[in-house]
Amino acid sequence: MNKAASQPRQSLGPRAQVRKPRHRLPPGSTDCHCHTFEDGYPHAADISYLPARAPLAAYLRMCETVGLERTVQVNSAAFGFDNSVTLDLIKKLGQKRALGVAGIRPDAPDAELERLNAGGIRGARLSTKVKGYGGTDLLDALAKKVKRFGWHVDLHLNGAAEIVSLEAQLMRMPVPIVFDHMGSPQAAEGVGAPGFQALLRILKRRDDCWVKISSWYRLSRAGGPHWPDMAPMAQALAEARPDRLVWGSNWPHPNRFDEKDIPDDGDLVDAFCEWVPDAAVREQILVKNPERLYGFAPLRVLQHQDKRGGDMHDAEARDEREHRLAGIAGKQRCRDESHSTADDNQHRARDRRYAFAGRVRRNIQLRIDGHRSEHERHRCQQVRFHGISAPDTHLVLVLAAAAGTFGAPLGA
Repeated sequence: MNKAASQPRQSLGPRAQVRKPRHRLPPGSTDCHCHTFEDGYPHAADISYLPARAPLAAYLRMCETVGLERTVQVNSAAFGFDNSVTLDLIKKLGQKRALGVAGIRPDAPDAELERLNAGGIRGARLSTKVKGYGGTDLLDALAKKVKRFGWHVDLHLNGAAEIVSLEAQLMRMPVPIVFDHMGSPQAAEGVGAPGFQALLRILKRRDDCWVKISSWYRLSRAGGPHWPDMAPMAQALAEARPDRLVWGSNWPHPNRFDEKDIPDDGDLVDAFCEWVPDAAVREQILVKNPERLYGFAPLRVLQHQDKRGGDMHDAEARDEREHRLAGIAGKQRCRDESHSTADDNQHRARDRRYAFAGRVRRNIQLRIDGHRSEHERHRCQQVRFHGISAPDTHLVLVLAAAAGTFGAPLGA
């Protein structure tokens, strides 16, 4: 009986079908909190729940349905300090599309962290809610360990009330801090609760404090698909520091045991978009902030790379492109040398046209001011249309018409 009682409870898996959200997410939208559970990866010895199978293929189908293009995989506590499933996923998708957060031992050798860093890990997680990572008593030791790699410490708290006693320590942390799941405030506590207020203070005072808008469905009493009692907290965070928020689906919604408690990811997207109605702010939270926090390549760089023909880290493709570009550059230099005389003539002709246009502008100005003399009229006739092309003639007529129409000096 005792042995049965100690067995972790079997969690449910994600929904088989996800609806398409009403709101369209911007290009480059990033899911900054999610997990995958594949066959072949052993669980840790002491865990809080037994996860259901939730493979990468199912996760990618969800992402395609709701409009997510990049992912931050958080290595589940069910795997403890074995980050193989996360590293393998990042390798499959590539670090342009996927990065991760790991569970690490405070005494892990630097060589292990170097391996994780090269594999796309950008943070280390602690939890007071589930077994597997270690709790906030390891904050200082973990911060010291990851500082040299530029990682953040990711905090998964059992409740926002814990932030009150941790506030002073968190303000002294030498590395960036990320709060999972809005700091874990219960909706019934409200925005004015001491824990949530402590979170807001840290968020405002530390320029390297971040909060994930994620997993609010666990904190709500009202329930989905809108979770209205969580809206005030999400909106308070967005008002305080929209430049320090990211969003996460928490797919596949582990540690849930009732079908009604598994949210539809389309509903999660719509709820977030309704809480943050400004499209520019949504883009900041979904696209730009993840680039800054995790180090994803900016979307404009990725678009440029796609136009150039794929992965810029592919040495063979890069060498081929450089060889081709070098040949193009050589041909261009030859053309430049052969056409240098023609170019000089074109430049001189252009300068003459610009000088003539300046004289025309002055003459039009004189006419507008009513001070045009016979001498000026004769001078204008001398230079009229001398040595200019048809487009320049058209420009003169346009300028003259504009001056006559609007009655204001050109360039005024």
